[in-house]
Amino acid sequence: MINDVAALLTAFREKEVEAIRRSGITHAPTIGAQYEGVTGSVLKMMILPELALQVVSGFVEGINGTLSGQIDGMLVRGSGTPIPSVEGQYKWPIKDVLAVLEVKKTLFGGDLADAHDQLQSVMALFWEYAETIKPADGIDMSAPRYVYSQILGEPAPVGKQRDVLPFDKTALYRMLLDDHVAPVRIILGYGGFKTEHSLRQGFLNFLAQNPQKPGFAGSSLPSLIVCGENSIVKANGQPFYFRPWQGHYLCYASSSHSPILWILNLILTRISNLYAAPPWYGRDLSIDRFTPLLWGKAVDNGDAQGWEYWEHPVFPALRISVINSFAPEQ
Repeated sequence: MINDVAALLTAFREKEVEAIRRSGITHAPTIGAQYEGVTGSVLKMMILPELALQVVSGFVEGINGTLSGQIDGMLVRGSGTPIPSVEGQYKWPIKDVLAVLEVKKTLFGGDLADAHDQLQSVMALFWEYAETIKPADGIDMSAPRYVYSQILGEPAPVGKQRDVLPFDKTALYRMLLDDHVAPVRIILGYGGFKTEHSLRQGFLNFLAQNPQKPGFAGSSLPSLIVCGENSIVKANGQPFYFRPWQGHYLCYASSSHSPILWILNLILTRISNLYAAPPWYGRDLSIDRFTPLLWGKAVDNGDAQGWEYWEHPVFPALRISVINSFAPEQ
């Protein structure tokens, strides 16, 4: 059933995008606003009305009043603060932001870097908020604990057991917990990289150009990158995950199948962590819709701690190569 819903939303999106292209408008900010409007409309169609969730734009607000960069679209609950004299723009507290979207008419290397920086400003606020979360807040962590056990084939750590985990398992567990609570972060490009292969290579180049920099590992990286009909999906248990390969964890996979389907799965998984999911929602995607892209493992070499990445080539005869060493998470 989820495939039928995705097909309906895709048809709506294509119709609206075609209308934008026929409008003849060349003013860049107006075109940008049009694409953001289409994205917001599709997102609203995904949400059950009875959940009282909203799709707004504006700024994510940290626990100390610090603001993120301007965000094109936010899926939120609760209430935010209207920005004076700017219609439809809000400041929204980080604890009530379920997803954030950065929308690009075209997505190439520079646009990807810009979108990453915007989403990273949201994660900086999330980590400050995460430090204040207590067991009494009642956040259900059973889902990431289950994913950890499925990935590694061993129970998730309890209490002080986490203190004696190997460094790579500790980092993996932290990423699963953080991404369970943090807003889903989506970069949505309507044009740009033309093929799945070029999107893959653009993302790998983006990582390789930023070695050993904070913000390029673990939960820092986006949940989903969409460019046209191609996508790069994060394997963080929300909802997709895979078993390790040669001691490495699959961080990302790519797909040329229905970007709306991936957005639906990520958004509805985040919602289902808090509320009942729609009856038609089932996490029934098969692995053959993905192509592995990026394997990683957290490493402590004494002088530096961070994630090391290996490219998964499309053609198996090619050698897997390290493309980024020791990228710290924050």
